[in-house]
Amino acid sequence: MIKIDQSKCMGCGECVADCFNGCLAVIDGKANVVGSRCTECGHCFAVCPSEAIIMENRDRANIKPFNQETMTMDAQHLADFMRFRRST
Repeated sequence: MIKIDQSKCMGCGECVADCFNGCLAVIDGKANVVGSRCTECGHCFAVCPSEAIIMENRDRANIKPFNQETMTMDAQHLADFMRFRRST
């Protein structure tokens, strides 16, 4: 289950927008867990800019920030990569 450090949360709503199960909502300017259907996918954990999301089974050291200059791939290379990785 996820938890939210209210002292770190800035209420941006990024986690809410990324939660496909609808488990999060911004209430009184802070993100809150509102549902029990969390699958611990880690989307909210990865997108939170203030690192307010807490997941016991996730290590923040494994999250790389997005850098558009170094993390780009043209469409054909992406399609080839996805074809190569049959397990996904």
